[in-house]
Amino acid sequence: DTTMSYIDTLPSDEESCFHAEHLVFHPDPDHDFSLTPAPACTDDELAAILPYCPNITSAYLSGIPDLSSRTLILLAENAATLTYLDISGCTEVTDLGLHAIATYSTSLTSLFISRVPGVTDPALATLVRGLPHLEELEMDGLPLVSGHSLSDVWKFARRLKHWTFSACMHLTDSGFPSACHDDHHDHGPGPRSQRHAQTDLAQDQDGNRSGREERR
Repeated sequence: DTTMSYIDTLPSDEESCFHAEHLVFHPDPDHDFSLTPAPACTDDELAAILPYCPNITSAYLSGIPDLSSRTLILLAENAATLTYLDISGCTEVTDLGLHAIATYSTSLTSLFISRVPGVTDPALATLVRGLPHLEELEMDGLPLVSGHSLSDVWKFARRLKHWTFSACMHLTDSGFPSACHDDHHDHGPGPRSQRHAQTDLAQDQDGNRSGREERR
């Protein structure tokens, strides 16, 4: 099996790029940029190899702090079988990159976009409409999203099994269907006997809404 995983490093030639399936770049909160100015991989370095990586199925990119929408677009356009994407904490990503994910990465089952401050309601709506196989969604700490985003997730992300949305300061209960306030009510697509939704909403000490949604 010539399939390769790369952890905190990039494939070094065209052949290894072709066989690369998993890219993992861990965030390092203790990194001292005064001693080592650059992280393990920069946005430009990743962008340079993505056109030669058609077989990537999972990309954990939280360790690339300057990840841009330009590079996210390259990933989406070239990795047609991408199923897992984590860009948590990548503060340079904008709606433009997320629209590309929704357009090209339609096989995604797991998406992690927590602490990406530029995510807006329209971008989130585009994502849940464009990703019909989504089973995991983490969207914690998104300051621009509102209850409209929750409504879109409820309507369109029909296969969700894991959903977190804590510390989103503009979320309110209005984004939920009335059934979610009663743990004994069924909710979701398909026969009522086949779906049960439980939502645990709490009020943070800071006054922010926090929650966790599980569907099974």
